Amino acid sequence: INVIFIIMADLIGTGIVGLPYTYAKLGYGLGAAVLIIFGLLTFYAGLLLWRLHMTFPTALTYGLLGKNVSGQVIQWIAYVVV
Repeated sequence: INVIFIIMADLIGTGIVGLPYTYAKLGYGLGAAVLIIFGLLTFYAGLLLWRLHMTFPTALTYGLLGKNVSGQVIQWIAYVVV
């Protein structure tokens, strides 16, 4: 559960810096709409990661998850990218 808070702090910490600029350029209505859309996309990405973890419970890293899903090459790509 601590990992969830670390990921949330990372995403919110860097994203919160750009919010005033975004709202200044887009306005309150469109800015809030964009924020909600990206929040829903983030939720969906988390849901997909959870489903993959439930399908491959031994995959504890993105590399191992890539190996289970697509093979050794994707494992190393995941290790390099992440």
